[in-house]
Amino acid sequence: MGISGTVGQLTSATVRFNLAIVRGQCRLKRIRYGGTTNVEEYEVDLRDYVLVLWRWKWLVVGAVLVALVASLGATLGVPTTYQANMDLAQTSIRRLQLPPDFSMPSFETVKRWAMNPPLLAAVTDGTPADARWLERNLELSIQQDFLSASLRGGDDPELQENLLERLTAELNRELKGDLLNAVAARFAELDREERRLTERLTELDDALHTVREEAVKQREKLLQEIEAAEAQAAGRQPRFGEEMNLEGYMAERQLGALFARLEPIERKLDEIERLGVAYIAEREVQSIRDDLKDIDEERRLLLAVEEDPPDLLTQVMGPSGTARANRPTLRMNLAVAGVLGLFVGVLLAFFTEAMTKKREEA
Repeated sequence: MGISGTVGQLTSATVRFNLAIVRGQCRLKRIRYGGTTNVEEYEVDLRDYVLVLWRWKWLVVGAVLVALVASLGATLGVPTTYQANMDLAQTSIRRLQLPPDFSMPSFETVKRWAMNPPLLAAVTDGTPADARWLERNLELSIQQDFLSASLRGGDDPELQENLLERLTAELNRELKGDLLNAVAARFAELDREERRLTERLTELDDALHTVREEAVKQREKLLQEIEAAEAQAAGRQPRFGEEMNLEGYMAERQLGALFARLEPIERKLDEIERLGVAYIAEREVQSIRDDLKDIDEERRLLLAVEEDPPDLLTQVMGPSGTARANRPTLRMNLAVAGVLGLFVGVLLAFFTEAMTKKREEA
C-alpha cells in the first residue's frame, strides 16, 4: 500500500472518530438538559472542528514534531549497509580447446565450492574482511543459466566488489586445477596412442624390409641367370652369313624369359622405394599418418591451454558499479512519521477538548 492510501485511511478514521466524539457530546447535552431540540441543532458544523483544532494547534504541531524528530533519529541511527551483486556464466566449451573427457561442473557444484571455508579464507586473505563474515553475508542462487552472488551487510562498497572479484578468481583457479589435471591425463592418453601407432608403423616397416630383401634376392638371382644366359647365347651366335641354329634360338628365348621375370621385380623394388611402408598397407598407413597428425595438432592445442588456462566462469554482470546502499529512505520515513504524528495530534486535540468540556459541565 502506498503513502496516499495510508494517509486516506488515517484521515477517514480521524473524521469518523471526531464525528463520534461530537455526537456523544450532543447526546450528553440532550440527556442532561432533557431538551427536545430538533435534529438541526445537533448537526455537526465543520467550523467546530476548525475551532477545536485551532484551539489545540500547539498540541497537534507538537505531536507532528515529536513524530518527525523520532523518525529522523531512528533513520539516521540505522547504520548504512551496502550490497554488491554479480552474475556468473559458464564459458562455452565449444569456444575452447579442452580435453574431450573434461566436463564443466554444474552450478550446484560451483556453489558448494564457493561456500567452502578454505576457499573463502583465500578470498579474504589480505583484506580487512573475515572469512566467517563473508560466509554469513554471501548469498548464492542459481538463476537459469547464471550463478548469482550477492554480498550484503558491509560498510565499504569497494571492498564488497573486490571480494566478489576475488571470489570469481578463486573459483576459476579451482576449475583451472581440474582442467590442468584433465589436460595432463589427455597428454598421457595421446602419448600411449602415439606409441601404439608408431609401433605399428615399425611393424609395417619391418615387414616391408622383409619384402624388399626377398625382392632383392630374386633380382640378384635373375641377374646372375641372365649373365650366364647371355654368355651362353654369345657362344652360340651364328657367324656372318650363317643362320641361327636351334641352340642359339633356345638361348635367345631363355634370355627373353629371364628379362620378363626381372621386369616385375624391378617394378616392385621401384614402388617399394617410392611408397615405403604404404606399399604393403597403403590404407592403414595413411590412416596411421592422419591419426599422428591429429595427435600433433591436439597436443599443440593442449599445450596452449596448459600454458594459459582459460577462465571457465565469466562475469556477465557486475560487480563493478553494482554496490548500492541499503539504508532506509529518509524522505519516506519522514512522510509516514508526519502523517502518523498529525493523526495522533488531531486525536489528542479532540480528546483534550472533550475532557475539558466534561470538566466544565461537571
